[in-house]
Amino acid sequence: MLSTIPANNATGVAVNTAVSATFSEPIDTATVDGTSFFLNDGVDNVAGTFTFADNTATFTPSALLAASTVYTATLTTVITDAAGNPLAANTVWSFTTGTGADTTPPTVLSTSPADNATNVAANIVVTAAFGEAIDAATVDNTSFFLSNGIDNVPGTLAVVDNTIRFTPAAPLSDNTVYTATITTAVTDLAGNPLAADQVWVFTTAAAGSAPPPGDDDDGIFGCAVAPSRGGTWGILGTYVFLILIALGAALRRRMKKTGE
Repeated sequence: MLSTIPANNATGVAVNTAVSATFSEPIDTATVDGTSFFLNDGVDNVAGTFTFADNTATFTPSALLAASTVYTATLTTVITDAAGNPLAANTVWSFTTGTGADTTPPTVLSTSPADNATNVAANIVVTAAFGEAIDAATVDNTSFFLSNGIDNVPGTLAVVDNTIRFTPAAPLSDNTVYTATITTAVTDLAGNPLAADQVWVFTTAAAGSAPPPGDDDDGIFGCAVAPSRGGTWGILGTYVFLILIALGAALRRRMKKTGE
């Protein structure tokens, strides 16, 4: 398992939060129910429902949690991956609620590529980072999509921590304007939707042009070695300069020998 929300020992957690666990690989959702994934207030297990998205299982309580209360979430070894392999051991974490509900809409802190970016590599992974955890079950190709102005681009979506990642199924077209959209169907774990659709655009690099510095698969650019400013002529000039130096040295030696 990669992460849990709320995190272990978190405090001041909103009473209307959902509880989620993100696994390192797809799980068999049929093995997840109220006996293999449960939330306890120290006395009783909390009633609620489960939703699944990618590698994340989310438990949404049927009613508000009690204020200022320690809750313990448990995942048991009944949960397996798609191949039937169970968790190696039970996973248990706790958190403490605050006194109120979360009513603040989530916000997008940053996107990659940035809005109005140009010369973007065709193999870019489009991402949007939020200021808080979002409900992975609300993220699909109707709530987050990339368009070339005519059609939506096919690809895969994943929610990692507070970030949505969209990986196109094939490299994007050269020298094309793309528009990415996140709709108000996306919510945080308390069920608060975005206040408005988030829309940004970027343009891919022209065919044969140098792309932006190397793109790794998370959409963050690294560094690259810049081409020589002189190009072919710069290299030729270097050779000519070295030859002239050699000729000058040979001429000085001959003159010196003649003088002797």
